[in-house]
Amino acid sequence: YDHIIIGEQGVFLIETKNYSGEITVDSMGNWIRGGNDEMIKGERNPLQQVRRHEKVLRSIINVPIISLICLANPQAVIRGGENSKVPIIKSDLLVEYIESYRSDIVLTEEEKLKCKQTIEKHMI
Repeated sequence: YDHIIIGEQGVFLIETKNYSGEITVDSMGNWIRGGNDEMIKGERNPLQQVRRHEKVLRSIINVPIISLICLANPQAVIRGGENSKVPIIKSDLLVEYIESYRSDIVLTEEEKLKCKQTIEKHMI
């Protein structure tokens, strides 16, 4: 896990990538890096990594899990983000995304603390 944030809306599971240059997500969900003068090459789609992490978290906590892919490099340009099954967010917009995320569920302070304790108990 790169980052886990426990909020009122649920647990945000954030997979962080430090890709640079242009990233295109095609209609099949393939990640392709490069374009213009850059060499074009396939990139591993982080979706399966995110799904594995979700599965483990769901086995220990029973609250909504909101998965995100965060691009940490400010030089990265994402194209075709709508083709990703998990939202792709640039790091400078991450706080705004989380704060504006709306859910039908609002976790109490006790529920958030229980999530934190349960996650910490299972950390290696």
